[in-house]
Amino acid sequence: MTKPEIRKNDESRMSKPEKRFAVSSFGFRHSDFFRISGFVILVLLLCSPTRAAWFDAAWPYRRAVDVTWDAEHSKGDDVASVEFYSAGHHLDGGSDVRVATEDGKLVASQVLMAGPGDRIRVAFSLVKDKKKYYVYWGNPAPPASKLSFVCKRGMLLEMKIFPGGGVNNLRDLKEAFDRADEWVGKAIVDRPFIGNNVLGDQQQTVSKLTGQLFAPIDGEYMFALSADDKGALLIDGKQVVFAHGAPNDIRFNGKINLQRGPHEMVIYHIDFGQDWKLSAGWKRPDAQKVDLINRDSIGYAFGGEAGPLEENKKTLVADFAAEYLGETWYADRFSHRYRFVAYAPKADGAKYAWDFGDGQTASEAKVDHVYLNPGVYPVKLTVRIGANSDTRTNRFYVSRQFQHLVRPMLDDLATQSKLVAKYDQSAMPAGDLARSVFMHQRCNNNDAMEVAAITLAAIKRQPDVETAYSALYEAADSLQDRKGESSAEALWAKVPIDSNLQPRASRQRARSLMWGLGDFQKAVTVLRDDRASGKDVANRRMLAMAMVLSGTVDEGAKVLRDLPEQGDPEKRAAISGAMARTIEYFIQDKDPDSGDDQWEKWQSRYPSDFLLGYSVLLKVKLIEARHNATAAAKLAEAFATAVPKSSYAPQLLNQAAKLLAKTDAKHAGELKALLKQRYPEDPLSQ
Repeated sequence: MTKPEIRKNDESRMSKPEKRFAVSSFGFRHSDFFRISGFVILVLLLCSPTRAAWFDAAWPYRRAVDVTWDAEHSKGDDVASVEFYSAGHHLDGGSDVRVATEDGKLVASQVLMAGPGDRIRVAFSLVKDKKKYYVYWGNPAPPASKLSFVCKRGMLLEMKIFPGGGVNNLRDLKEAFDRADEWVGKAIVDRPFIGNNVLGDQQQTVSKLTGQLFAPIDGEYMFALSADDKGALLIDGKQVVFAHGAPNDIRFNGKINLQRGPHEMVIYHIDFGQDWKLSAGWKRPDAQKVDLINRDSIGYAFGGEAGPLEENKKTLVADFAAEYLGETWYADRFSHRYRFVAYAPKADGAKYAWDFGDGQTASEAKVDHVYLNPGVYPVKLTVRIGANSDTRTNRFYVSRQFQHLVRPMLDDLATQSKLVAKYDQSAMPAGDLARSVFMHQRCNNNDAMEVAAITLAAIKRQPDVETAYSALYEAADSLQDRKGESSAEALWAKVPIDSNLQPRASRQRARSLMWGLGDFQKAVTVLRDDRASGKDVANRRMLAMAMVLSGTVDEGAKVLRDLPEQGDPEKRAAISGAMARTIEYFIQDKDPDSGDDQWEKWQSRYPSDFLLGYSVLLKVKLIEARHNATAAAKLAEAFATAVPKSSYAPQLLNQAAKLLAKTDAKHAGELKALLKQRYPEDPLSQ
């Protein structure tokens, strides 16, 4: 097994200026265009008497924020952004969040996003010669801030859900953005070159990007815009380009005269789904070609590293770090691995108790944990030192790292499977159990898969019936291949008769009994329960077949004849024959799976054809193709015994004898004798 790649920095890809300034909001350096963190750094802290003074005691919570930037040469318009977790102590929308310098002076700030969960993203103005700041929150009645934040470095991305309507020009774009009232979020990006939705996986969005573009010389500038699906670029409030597509050329362009200096640049963008793409370029008066507008022309927005949670007048503060280790894709969804760390306080003998919000717990200081489904989880850490303890809960947001999708952090499925196999199965939600079944099955962690599947099957009320059923179906199929049909039947038997997986679970169990084990009487018992079968046509048909094969022929035959048939009665013979020929082809092609699918379609369309015997003969051959001669022989003998007047009864007896010749010669001889006794004129008796 290869060790999963954990990309903590991309310094090898950076130029020297980028290495100096490209610090994510949690201290991990990267060269991506997006400057917000892909993970959260929260640490456990015993408050120190040497820490900076509180700017206002009405704000009980804070974190230190370190910004790596050229503070000595600031021109006064630099900005930074930082992301942190509030432990649930912030007001709705983050209206109580403030940022101050180390000496307690407030700076202009703007909350970009509050949520999902307790995650807060805030942008703030930087002060010359200041590299350390504090972000405060928790004031239940904060006065309005008198400082107005303006983003003059990087570009402020504001995104909403597209409200619908036609969009054919700039006025429509602006109107759609102003009319939209459902926010996706805000962030600061490096430049107007974005290849995916960096804020999530929403399919229809309308966005506005605002920033300052520095024109190096006077003259005529040509701007080009590529936008999937539509976009408009404005300089100093004037439309320069309107784009309706994202071609690999500069066909959407416009010109404008600019004087040397900063100019307001605004881009509106609408995405109707699929690819979220936006790029803007320019040709300066002194250039020969169009280049992408880069960071130097927009200005750098710096990242801050959020430090430990501090609570005013409190000495022991429980807190933790959660580093994103990677994602892995299977069964139409990603699972995610994080590393949670409780840093030891300045005292010996600390004990830790984790609750990860998904039913799982731990007691180590450092734990790798896999979340099988995205969402918000209440992650709780309790730290105990002697008689003293503190508990902290953060509503932790688990999702893909959308800001890093250009170079996603990939994880190894087998690594995640080994971790999940150690989980307390009884405490796992049904959705997680289903996902774990898929995970274990795909990396051949068979024992863990079986345990998870058995636990999942026993749950009466499945919140996601289709996913649970699919997981059990895959598990049963794997068990059948590895351990035999009895293991698959035993798994379906774990499903309660009043489960919302019924009646399909009983039908699958009956299929194992009938076509895998040849136990037709037990199949009747399973399917006769009204709660299992009810009015389900497929279960009634299987019950009737099982009754015929177990000797209750008249009752079973009546049910089969009473079931509705599909299609034009005049075309019945032709269609039935064509379906039989198709099954014969799959048998010759050694494709029993496709043959079984076609057989089910045939029997569901013309249920009474089962009584004729030829479909039974084909089913025997399909079972034989799965190398289950015993079950095939039981089916052939059972039908020939139950319906002796069928024209295919002699062939079925002969086939049963052949199938048992090597494993049960005595019974094979008895079947041959029965064939001669019942059908002495048949060529097979000679």
